[in-house]
Amino acid sequence: MNLTKRLLVLPALVLLVAGAQAQARPSRRKSIRKLKDKIRKAREAYDRNKESNGSDGSYLGRAGDAEKPVEWMTDFAAAARLASEEKRPMMILFSTRELMEKSRSCTFDANSTRRAVRKSKVVPVRILPPVRRPVDKTAGKEEIAGRKELYRKELKKYRELVKRYLISSGPSLIFAAPDAKRLDGLVAPDKAAIERRLWHLGDLLAAYEKARSKKKPGDAGKPDAAGPARAPGEDEKDGGKAEEKKDDEVVKKQEKEEARKKAAGDPDDDF
Repeated sequence: MNLTKRLLVLPALVLLVAGAQAQARPSRRKSIRKLKDKIRKAREAYDRNKESNGSDGSYLGRAGDAEKPVEWMTDFAAAARLASEEKRPMMILFSTRELMEKSRSCTFDANSTRRAVRKSKVVPVRILPPVRRPVDKTAGKEEIAGRKELYRKELKKYRELVKRYLISSGPSLIFAAPDAKRLDGLVAPDKAAIERRLWHLGDLLAAYEKARSKKKPGDAGKPDAAGPARAPGEDEKDGGKAEEKKDDEVVKKQEKEEARKKAAGDPDDDF
């Protein structure tokens, strides 16, 4: 009797287990489909983020998605015209050749910083102190005078920009409106500070435009506040007088040499 019961119960248990497994299969398949949908959506979001940022969406980006270096303009007048025509803000870097080689500030070599520059659509312009070219002893008086005059003009323009944007030390990074008016400035900023300013540059512009709309008509012609007349990094501490003195000495030597030849009756002077 016990054996008969066992033979009857065993197939029933097998059928119950098989039925339970059959009922569980649809729910398992459903969970697998949900998991696949999540994976597909995550991949789509990843692709959208990559397409919009030009990178993999991470903070530094991958090596293969590196941003292009910042294309600095060097002519301030041309940069100001471009910003005015295209209604773009300006990013003005005041630095020196020595600081560019040694300073860790304002290097713009980080992928995230370059991306912030690109997305902010600023017009980047770099301002460096003018360099006085050495005068060759064989140069004529007119050439020496021309070089001196050119250097004076470049130095004057540089000092005007230094005074206009209140530069006292470097490297200094200035953010300006499309009309070249100063909005904000940073002195020797690190990468994070530059990126924060670039991401919030739109807020600065909006505040500037709002204040500009409330400005009285009589205040439109008022000049900007004056700042220091010279920035660190100028080649001459005395405004170039020492170099001008050297040039004058070269000219005087040339004049003395010409006078000596004439007094000695040098046959070369007959030509």
